Amino acid sequence: MNDDRGPAEPETPAPSPKPDSNPGTGGQPDRDARVMALAAYVRANRDAFTEDALRRAAADAGYDEREIAAAWAVSAEPVRSRGSNAKAIFIVIGYFVGVFVAASILSATPETSVLGLPAIGVGLLGAIFAWLTLRDSNPPLAEAFRIAVVILVVIPLILALVGLGICVVLLVGFREGFQ
Repeated sequence: MNDDRGPAEPETPAPSPKPDSNPGTGGQPDRDARVMALAAYVRANRDAFTEDALRRAAADAGYDEREIAAAWAVSAEPVRSRGSNAKAIFIVIGYFVGVFVAASILSATPETSVLGLPAIGVGLLGAIFAWLTLRDSNPPLAEAFRIAVVILVVIPLILALVGLGICVVLLVGFREGFQ
């Protein structure tokens, strides 16, 4: 191994991955479990060893070429963790709190009171832009912005429909009461 200077030299052997000791019946679920175990091994060691050394160690441990190729493909996918999702949610909450604080300040000042609603619209457009641009680079943050955009569009619509329903009920009730 090395001391954080990148992958080890090509001749440095990688530690052997441990294939599943229970081979099972040899069906697809067994192969999937082997691939996932090898993918975890690749994720854990890809910064310390070269791809060639890791592939050689996997082949020496009894993995076939299809399993090795599948494990490398799986290990290239980002691993979603709870921490990254929670952090993304807090970032989005902070973003929208900031947008509503700015809109409140704009609405409270007489000279800029008409800018409160446009500020919320600009904040919503910024969230849509963030959602669309972060889809590939930061999926948890993009997902949090997507959910926030949906919530910020759906909740006002629901409230408006509830208010409209209350007005209709009251108008119909008053109209019948006056006749």
